[in-house]
Formats: sequence, structure tokens, C-alpha cells
Amino acid sequence: RFLKVIEGPIAGHRVELGEHPLTIGRAPDNGLPLPDPAVSSHHARIDFYQGRYFVSDLQSSNGTYLNNGRIDQAPLNDGDILIVGQSKIQVVLR
Repeated sequence: RFLKVIEGPIAGHRVELGEHPLTIGRAPDNGLPLPDPAVSSHHARIDFYQGRYFVSDLQSSNGTYLNNGRIDQAPLNDGDILIVGQSKIQVVLR
């Protein structure tokens, strides 16, 4: 189970998903740091809860998108595409 950046400044990068929260953002202390001025310092977070992964927007300036729709919080499914700034991130849960 992992996230794979398929478009954007770090295309090809991937990060494993586990049971601990994973943050996505411009700051270097994120689990998935994205060097992009359109991304907030701490933009979004992936949480594992009751056997499922969820994405939450962390009150980012430009929003977090899941399959082209802006979200506050949403469950993740295999094959979903997260859009954070200029990056498209594929969710792989198989």
C-alpha cells in the first residue's frame, strides 16, 4: 500500500502507507514533501482508521482534490487520484 506521485515536481516518487498518519505538504517535515508554491506547508493528511485510509485537507489555501472533486475529508480507494497543487498522486491499496 503506497502513494505514487504520477505528475508534478517529484513525479515517480512513492511513499509507503502504514497505520500512522502521513502528512503531505511543502514543509520538509512531511511524510510526502512536495516542493511546490501552490502547496501549503502542511496541506493534507492520510489516516488509517478502522481498516480504511482517509484523506483530510488541513485547511490548505488551494484545497485538496480527490478524483477532481474538492474534499475536506474522504475515504480512499485503490486507484484514486489525489491532486495537491501541481501534483497528481495515485493511491495504491492492493
